[in-house]
Amino acid sequence: MKTFFGWVLAILALLAVIVALPTAQAFAADVQLAWDAVDPAPTGYRIYMAPAGQAYDYDNPIYEGNALSATVVIPNYNAEYQFVARAYLITPEGAEYESVDSNEVRHAIVMVVENLRIE
Repeated sequence: MKTFFGWVLAILALLAVIVALPTAQAFAADVQLAWDAVDPAPTGYRIYMAPAGQAYDYDNPIYEGNALSATVVIPNYNAEYQFVARAYLITPEGAEYESVDSNEVRHAIVMVVENLRIE
């Protein structure tokens, strides 16, 4: 039988769905992330985001909860961001365990300007 973290690595072939939905905010966009459940079920999942090529801030997840999807805001157009997920478990005694990173995915939002007229 696989351990908790073994299941995390095996099943969290994370972020199978990534869809960018532009928002009304200037220079920002929503991204929908989805991942497979871990068995046995963890306490929840944490999603981390960083600009492409930079380190993740594991003290500040952009999502924490037990849903299997989340919508997050990418703050800038014309920039590439990377995402990973981690499952976490909090025992009845209060000990906390977190898995290693899932597979990493990257996504960029590119703003296209059509019919731009400069006079």
